[in-house]
Amino acid sequence: MRIRLWFITLLLSVLILFAGCDFLLDLFPDSEQPAAAGDDSNALFGYPSKGSSRTQLIERDAYTLLFSYDDLTPVWVSWHIDGGDMGTGRKADFKGDPDVPDEYRLYKDDYTNSGFDRGHVCPNADRNNNDKEQQETFYMTNIVPQNPMNNQQTWQDLEEYLQGLAENNSEVYIIAGPAGVGGYDENGDYQEAIETTVDRKTVEITVPEYVWKVALIMNNDNNDLERAEEIGGCSPLAVIMPNRDTTDRHWSKYVCTIDDVEKLTGFDFFSELDDSVEADIESDLFEYASFGS
Repeated sequence: MRIRLWFITLLLSVLILFAGCDFLLDLFPDSEQPAAAGDDSNALFGYPSKGSSRTQLIERDAYTLLFSYDDLTPVWVSWHIDGGDMGTGRKADFKGDPDVPDEYRLYKDDYTNSGFDRGHVCPNADRNNNDKEQQETFYMTNIVPQNPMNNQQTWQDLEEYLQGLAENNSEVYIIAGPAGVGGYDENGDYQEAIETTVDRKTVEITVPEYVWKVALIMNNDNNDLERAEEIGGCSPLAVIMPNRDTTDRHWSKYVCTIDDVEKLTGFDFFSELDDSVEADIESDLFEYASFGS
């Protein structure tokens, strides 16, 4: 009888001990547990489109993207930046994405001698304050065939403009990607695809006709989703740029409305916003002078 009583007492003690551990874990959660979605999420305002059997959704610290198995380029890439994301960074190089099946995995050499740049969609400079996230921007799933002068000057100037806003106490939610088929290479020649070999098969990387970008530029208050729905809580920016040499025109010459990009792509941007607020924001034309150059 005494042995049975002792065993019951021991069992109750163990149960109480484990219950106490659970309580302590609730007070001091493991740092490896995933954080709940909230401000600073790369897709806080919603995904622009749904996936399919021919696409793959990839969610990383640096960005969230939808990759196309047919085009071998991202359909869209979504990310968030503030002043803490920019830094000096380390040297990185383009590489195959280990999360993509072998038969769709591109490498750096697949663009060699194509006449097009490996154009980042989420820029390296938007993530160069974090070595891991910077490396993630060099996966080939984040790359599109882009006219060299467009990529290195006009498009880069837009990237630097948004980075400047983030460094000056604004936060920016950005979605960007390719559209259409057919662009112009470094020699001014029209091409619809780059032919290469992947997993012993001949494949084609679609050369886009346009590159586009939409963004919500936030003020410096708290709760991004709520302040986006306030008057003056954010400013929208949208650009559709032809995939050709655009160095004779500043990026502001390609400013359009978010509605225009939706018509081009068929996507629904910022769907997490109230419908009436979304309609107002997406029809608003960005005024470049309001933020300076």
